[in-house]
Amino acid sequence: MANNPTQLGEQQTKLLSQSYGIAPPPVPTNQLAIPQQLDIENATNTYIDYGKADYWGFQFGSRLCFGNLSILTIPVLFTHLVVIYYYYTKKSFGIWEAIKIGTIESWFLYPLIVGGMALLLLVLSVYSWAQKNNQVPIRFNREKRQVYCILPSGRNIIANWEQIQATISRKQQVTMYYAIEGAALTLGFPDLKSQEQGELTMDYPMEQLAIGEWEAIRVYMEEGLDALNKKTKTAAALNKDSIKLEDLPKDSFEYYEQLSFQYPEGSVPYFYAVKNRVRKEGKPLNYLWWLIIHICSAWTLPCYIATWLNKHPKIVRPLPLLNWSKPIPPEQWVKPTEELKKQSQRAQSAYLKGLTIKDYAEQYKQQ
Repeated sequence: MANNPTQLGEQQTKLLSQSYGIAPPPVPTNQLAIPQQLDIENATNTYIDYGKADYWGFQFGSRLCFGNLSILTIPVLFTHLVVIYYYYTKKSFGIWEAIKIGTIESWFLYPLIVGGMALLLLVLSVYSWAQKNNQVPIRFNREKRQVYCILPSGRNIIANWEQIQATISRKQQVTMYYAIEGAALTLGFPDLKSQEQGELTMDYPMEQLAIGEWEAIRVYMEEGLDALNKKTKTAAALNKDSIKLEDLPKDSFEYYEQLSFQYPEGSVPYFYAVKNRVRKEGKPLNYLWWLIIHICSAWTLPCYIATWLNKHPKIVRPLPLLNWSKPIPPEQWVKPTEELKKQSQRAQSAYLKGLTIKDYAEQYKQQ
């Protein structure tokens, strides 16, 4: 993990970012377990995937494609109508004859312009879909206490769980108009058999969500799937003062705003929650513009496309990964090291005194 902290307690400061290591060793963080890219639905007691097949972004891509087609169709249709009008007024044809001749002379515009753009967008969409399918998620095996990572080159890396390098980064992107704050979780996977190392970075809206993802991974590896299901929280749990959905008046702006947080962006329920939220803003022109944009971009069809893709992922996992993922007899399960147990107990004791994961990381660095 070049130029990044490689263990608990290490820190690094750059111009627009600050990074600090929270593993190894993978001690408790005293934070909520908030899985976002962790595929709990398809997890087993043996393994869980991180970086799950998430196709919700295809909703935006599909909407953009349909919107572009609408933009191209409008001038083509306008040209078609002008030709019909010309034959109807200048050539004194009857209306039906003008429509017939005008259509014959301008029909080629539809397959040439609209059809050509549709074909181009289809090719780009299929390519993007294929690229997404080639991104095999990281797999954590709690029986072997190992992690399986496939590099972009296709090479496989198997890393020891207790040697995984986890780094939290707080970063800021500055433009001429505004500054965007965010966070990232970077995982490093040192290969057991060579000096090669894999790396994966996931972006998150805020630091607590990045830590929450790592804590969810740690809970699974150290305590199991049942414990993770019990401890799993949502992002809303970070705000202790947040108002519950059932406490809000129905059909209000606040209700639909809170409702939109309950669904993944790109889903059909999210679409209607946002639609009603915009409607309840009390700005008729904004609502009208929102309706026009989404009608021209196929309304909820992009949402249904993204939903279907999420239900039918086509990720092909290589045979070595599938064999590595098979359960092994309980007597062969790898146990946590005594060092990890000791550091985990120290971390828990530090949290009881009011310290944070950063505070304990400083103590660990000085040991």
